[in-house]
Amino acid sequence: MNSRVLIGIGILSLSLACSAQNSTPASMTAVPGEGPPSSQHPSAAQPQEDRIVAGRLIHKEDPKYPEEARKKKIQGQVVLQVTVDEYGKVNRAAGISGDLSLVNAAEEAVLKWEFESFTQNGQAVSVQQNLTFNFDLNRKITELELPLPEPKPLSASVASHLPIRLRVSKGPPPGVATGVFRVGGGVSAPRVSYSPDPEYSDEARRAQYQGTCVLSLIVGPDGLPRDIKVARSLGMGLDEKAIEAVKQWKFQPALKDGKPVAVEISIEVPFRL
Repeated sequence: MNSRVLIGIGILSLSLACSAQNSTPASMTAVPGEGPPSSQHPSAAQPQEDRIVAGRLIHKEDPKYPEEARKKKIQGQVVLQVTVDEYGKVNRAAGISGDLSLVNAAEEAVLKWEFESFTQNGQAVSVQQNLTFNFDLNRKITELELPLPEPKPLSASVASHLPIRLRVSKGPPPGVATGVFRVGGGVSAPRVSYSPDPEYSDEARRAQYQGTCVLSLIVGPDGLPRDIKVARSLGMGLDEKAIEAVKQWKFQPALKDGKPVAVEISIEVPFRL
């Protein structure tokens, strides 16, 4: 049986759950709520009593394919690292890889998912779970890859550093009135000429935590960054490390009518172990 299932609209139907239960081998991980607890997260090295029993998915929404991404024929995989709290609510979804527009679409949908509580030794626990979505231009529905990797208990260190999600303002484009432009319409993009890598925070390294932080900033006519803000938070001290690094970056400035101008841009700062 194909190890992928299509994400349909609404809550997973009972017939789909039964199908996944009957066709998923005992050595594979099934979608939470679609198979018997004993077959979801087997591990020869992990004692039976310490295994995490996945909660049943009780509310979900499908990632919507961004229209702009379709027009640009952008497709591919998106990997998210998701945090589910002890009440079954998804309270964080951070992109690990994938095109930013597709990552944002997947995050927006998954943050509305809700599970019955995941349990370990009979107690509700917070967990981390990686999810891989396939955005295919030839399909109307986004696919979730199966089998899922085993969820991991969320340590107290990680739980105390859950990021605050921020969004970039979508007001009218800046221009002559403010002296700050956006790329396009005769304004070229600035080019990075010096970009030292950010350092990893000790907390994130100990927790094996990774992902991508997105910053918004202004690159001045002098090619120097300013007004750096977090557009998509990663947490665990990595946002601060990203800002520290980008403050040192240097750019060839954007041009308008052949003259250097200030522009507002967003950049992705990846953290990988």
